[in-house]
Amino acid sequence: MRVPSVLRLLKFIRKAPRARVHFSRSSVFWRDQYTCQYDGKVYRPNELTIDHVVPKSHGGRSIWENVVTCCTSCNRRKGGRTPDQAGMLLIRPPRRPQGVVNMLFSIGMRTVPDSWLRYLGPQRLAKEGFA
Repeated sequence: MRVPSVLRLLKFIRKAPRARVHFSRSSVFWRDQYTCQYDGKVYRPNELTIDHVVPKSHGGRSIWENVVTCCTSCNRRKGGRTPDQAGMLLIRPPRRPQGVVNMLFSIGMRTVPDSWLRYLGPQRLAKEGFA
């Protein structure tokens, strides 16, 4: 998909309502950028699974703040334990995505084009999940 170097904003709406991202397996993979949150490697979707940080057997729920993308080998190694109990570290803590607009805009874009970098500060890139 071709991406323009510069976008011109004709109208700015300060507080646009954000649609919520529906919780699903593919949405969790998107949020974590198809990266196992334990070993840091990028995988294809069929090589990934969802891991409950606090396992269901310990009262953990299937919510944004408790699930991460995980490869099958790390998921087996962790088992029904918390990351601390298994001696494993999370790359980043799970969180709820900010909005559908960010998700739709970034489909197919793993990185921000170089020509955009001078217009976007590092804080904005980190907030949008590109840093």
